[in-house]
Amino acid sequence: MDRFRIENSSDRLRQYLLSSGYLEKGEPAVITRLGGGVANDVFKVESSTGAAVFKQALSRIRVKSRWIIDAQRSNVEKDALKLMRRILGPEHVPAVLFEDEENFIFGIELAPQGSQEWKTRLLGGEVDFGIAGQVARLLARIHNETFESEEVMRRFDQQQRFLECRVSPYFETIARRHPRLADRINSEIARILTLKKVLVHADYSPKNILILPGAGRLWIIDPEAAHLGDPSFDIAFLLNHMLLKAVKVRQATATLLKAFLHMAEAYGRAIQVFPADWMEEHACRQLGLLLLARVDGKSPAEYLNEGDRNIVRRSAARIIVESPKLYAAVAEILTEEMAGTSG
Repeated sequence: MDRFRIENSSDRLRQYLLSSGYLEKGEPAVITRLGGGVANDVFKVESSTGAAVFKQALSRIRVKSRWIIDAQRSNVEKDALKLMRRILGPEHVPAVLFEDEENFIFGIELAPQGSQEWKTRLLGGEVDFGIAGQVARLLARIHNETFESEEVMRRFDQQQRFLECRVSPYFETIARRHPRLADRINSEIARILTLKKVLVHADYSPKNILILPGAGRLWIIDPEAAHLGDPSFDIAFLLNHMLLKAVKVRQATATLLKAFLHMAEAYGRAIQVFPADWMEEHACRQLGLLLLARVDGKSPAEYLNEGDRNIVRRSAARIIVESPKLYAAVAEILTEEMAGTSG
């Protein structure tokens, strides 16, 4: 079947929106390509209908290494947004305004003017513990309310997207590049894939948390690898970003590590469907893999320099080998490795 492709062209998208009926003939519309389109073509569309963000999934990810993913994930993302909005409400998830499953295109509400990625604030050394705790509690709420859900089991029991988006480019890649650690990495991969209990966002990170104007308002976006799976992956994925930023933003390292522990504690208090200590132990295991994946996987963190990457690499190897069961022990390993490079 021939599918329409935006091909990163605002003119092509305009013609598509006219033919689909989203825009009327002669209706003025401003269409702007947005950044961050590594895995998707992403555009802002402003018209008499309102303002929306349109996305179409790419089959080949725009990174240095070859990385192919089924574009069907676009429909999974759209459905996950709808489900999360029902759970968390419009104050935390944008509405889906347009959908074309055949062409893997959908449109969502545009965030209000003045909104900002949480990632930007963190990299600037701005750490708000209120936001950190809220982000962790919202994640726990998604996990609690989708636990063994028939709807989630029916719609999201599709691990192929998780394999393509996370397991292969992240974990299997580092297992090949670090054969000394491969047995431990492969063992954890097998464990993660065995547990299928909740809706896992699988990209629950500061770049996908938008801070909106007004106290306590934030949006969660981009669940394109959402699947029925292991909740410990999500909390580990989130916490991993705090560790990476603690390495990068030296003037805020201590504060970022406190935020790391604060978020972990907030999630642990809020999660109801698994024991908090079980979740902590398994998330700690994955933190070693995720740290290593963000320096030696197919999607390295772009903001780390070579010195930072070496710190992360050494910390990750120690976590994988030593298997700490407490978040505080993980933070201590990272602190020790950072201290070892000072002076």
